[in-house]
Amino acid sequence: MEAIKLAKAQGLSTLALCNVDNSSIVREAERTLLLRAGIEKGVASTKAFSAQVLTLWLLALYWGQTRTVLSGERHARELTSRYVR
Repeated sequence: MEAIKLAKAQGLSTLALCNVDNSSIVREAERTLLLRAGIEKGVASTKAFSAQVLTLWLLALYWGQTRTVLSGERHARELTSRYVR
C-alpha cells in the first residue's frame, strides 16, 4: 500500500495485480488486473504467486511487442518453443 501511495504522490501511474477484487490495493491503484486464481486458503498462496508471475511475463511480452522492442519472431518463440513441447 505504501508503494502505491508513494508512486501516486510522485505522479506515477499504478497497476495492481490482485486475486481479490475488494482489496485495499485494488481500491487504491489507478488500474487493476484481477488474477482470478481462486480462493486463497493460506497466507502464502502458490497459485496467486504463479498467476502474478505469468501475468507479468505476458505483460512484458505485450509491451515489448507494442513498443517494437521485441520482434514478432522472438515473441512467437517466447510463447511456444520453451514451454510447449
